[in-house]
Amino acid sequence: MTFLALAAAQEEASTTGMKPDAETAAAAAGSAAPAKPRAAMIAPLAAQSTLLGIATAGQRLVAVGQRGHILLSDDGSDWRQVEVPANAMLNRVRFRDEKHGWAVGHDGTILATADSGQTWQLQRFDPEGRPLYDVLFLDGARLVALGGYGTYLTSADDGRTWERRESTLTELGQHFNAATRLNDGTLLIAGERGLLARSKDGGETWQLLDSPYTGSFFGALPVGDKGALVFGLRGNLYATADIHAGKILNMAEYDPFTRETTPDDQALAKTGWRPIARPTTEGLFGGANDGARALLVGVNGVIVAVDAVQGTAALLKQAPETLNDVARRGSRWYAVGRRGVQDLGALEH
Repeated sequence: MTFLALAAAQEEASTTGMKPDAETAAAAAGSAAPAKPRAAMIAPLAAQSTLLGIATAGQRLVAVGQRGHILLSDDGSDWRQVEVPANAMLNRVRFRDEKHGWAVGHDGTILATADSGQTWQLQRFDPEGRPLYDVLFLDGARLVALGGYGTYLTSADDGRTWERRESTLTELGQHFNAATRLNDGTLLIAGERGLLARSKDGGETWQLLDSPYTGSFFGALPVGDKGALVFGLRGNLYATADIHAGKILNMAEYDPFTRETTPDDQALAKTGWRPIARPTTEGLFGGANDGARALLVGVNGVIVAVDAVQGTAALLKQAPETLNDVARRGSRWYAVGRRGVQDLGALEH
């Protein structure tokens, strides 16, 4: 999830309210099939336009962004735009393996590829739906797509069909900005107003974690055997060596508007999280692991290296414009943001 995507999502979702999926509404009314999206236009300068997500498919880089743009590069230098059946803004792209990947975005859009991003199929489109910010791979053919205002969709058939799931967690109505699988298999959601939730049973049930921070988290990464790093607004960084060590909150009694950021070390230790001294106060939107370390990017092009095990972070340099996501290919790092794709080089950190 990125700040640019979040701001646009909030504006878009505020006009739609609590409406059901277009597919559901059409079926209930006995009306015709829902409207189909327009295909994304092939644009000569797509690689220099706003891009929000980037991932690797084997040795291939795949980037997604505004107007449904999807770009591929097999060498990190030459980028080509591919045809996409929807022109909605795409917020995130993830690959389960070298061939199979999914991109999610606004208008409830879900796209899938089975050939490393060369071709894409539209699996879901809801012009009255809420934006989707991330997709999470479970086991076999099971997937989860999640996003604005507690949107939580599941699929048991590799995304051919999707079902909205409601729970006490989704009823909180908070944005689910990012999700990840930790190295012990635990699933972690990071979101609006300090939301942190974990699942120990493959997404069947979720527990709300006592969060150390009341600002929004935009990303989460696995650390060690069962730890995590979370990051977000104002450059805030928190890590835990054991996602199971903290306190579990009662969702029925949870009110994010009355919570406060935990200020002292003793109280913070009870949450299971520890702060990492932040080298910047700019918001951090995206990140990727590099072994035990991570590289994070954000507002005004900040690039931050974090060692969550040692509890240290350093500001490496800044790009010309805000960066939204980052991925590593070989020894080089590539980021995407307001000026498209940025080759960050082989960063030493």
